[in-house]
Amino acid sequence: MAIYQWLFGAGGDEFLGNFKAGYITGVAVVLTLILLLKLLFFSSKNSVKEVTIPNPDGDLVISSKAIADMVRALVSAKFRHLSVTKINVVKRRDGLALEVIGNFHLDGGNLPCLIDDFRREVFKNLDARLGITEIKKVIPHISKAPATGKTFSSPSSS
Repeated sequence: MAIYQWLFGAGGDEFLGNFKAGYITGVAVVLTLILLLKLLFFSSKNSVKEVTIPNPDGDLVISSKAIADMVRALVSAKFRHLSVTKINVVKRRDGLALEVIGNFHLDGGNLPCLIDDFRREVFKNLDARLGITEIKKVIPHISKAPATGKTFSSPSSS
């Protein structure tokens, strides 16, 4: 109760009461803005710039850009109905994850089956080509799904 009286009580002085109310409002607004900025710009996903593979003779450090280049090459070679716009290696609670943001052309068939094949190929190539086993998840984000005029056309009967 004493804190409430100190914060909001002016002891009969109207100017002091207005000052305290304005001060408290200002502090609340600033704290709210800081919290909002943190939520918007500093999300819980921590981008990882490199992956370290420990070795007794010296660690091997592979940049996220090298990982992204390998995934882009894999997509262009084996998954012609997928296109990649952005790749991030992120640190999550359950380990490292590879976020792949891109597009899926609707003529490519069943997306969940294609993504399962894509994940298997990414894990296989991360291990076989770069020696990376620390990445535990591949999380595709499909942002666009373009189609052609023939995508939904029915086969013609002769």
